[in-house]
Amino acid sequence: MGRRSTSSTKSGKFMNPTDQARKEARKRELKKNKKQRMMVRAAVLKMKDPKQI
Repeated sequence: MGRRSTSSTKSGKFMNPTDQARKEARKRELKKNKKQRMMVRAAVLKMKDPKQI
């Protein structure tokens, strides 16, 4: 018999390989978006006048 992947859902059931790949892609996308948001926030703070803050 083949080995199952170690990834499982919260209820303990094993995930479909397609769903597992989709979950990994979403995780990578969220990580990228987080990095972009942090860069935008830093740029906005640099443009603001320090006296107003």
